[in-house]
Amino acid sequence: MTTYVETTAMPSVRPPDSARERSVARLARVAKSCRFPALLAMALVASLASQGATYAASEARSVSVRWLGFAPKELKVAIAPDRPFSEVPLGKSRTVRFKFTNLGGARVAFKALHTVDPGEAEKHLSKTVCFCFENQTLGPHETKELPVDYTINRRLPADISDIVVSYRLVSIADTPAKARREPGASRGTR
Repeated sequence: MTTYVETTAMPSVRPPDSARERSVARLARVAKSCRFPALLAMALVASLASQGATYAASEARSVSVRWLGFAPKELKVAIAPDRPFSEVPLGKSRTVRFKFTNLGGARVAFKALHTVDPGEAEKHLSKTVCFCFENQTLGPHETKELPVDYTINRRLPADISDIVVSYRLVSIADTPAKARREPGASRGTR
């Protein structure tokens, strides 16, 4: 009779979150107690490889987010993020603050329109608070700091490591009716 000895320890597995992860954890427990652990270990490795082994990698993964703001000269508003770059762990809520300064002597009203590049990343960016949800006004020479609370979803494709989020300010008079939103109007998470 041949006795098989396990020569490598199985890696510790964090508590599983999904059905797929539970099945992989179950397979790992079976492999530890099996008479042919080398064969089951190979099956486990093949199973993880076929599933992309994404849960462990995405837990520690982060992306670089660049924040930009643009305003036309005639609007006379300066816009700047408190930090132009952020290293953001996937699935974690973060906040960036934008500073708006009215450079003119008259009251201004504007709307912020955002763009996310690459476009594929936009559906993975969730904003819970954003100055872009409502029209903004600044009195003469007034300065305001306004937040953007956001999360980047863990399902962001692995080939995306850098995201650029830019805001373009447009005068309320220049904003298309579809993009206008009156303060207090119902709005959802974007």
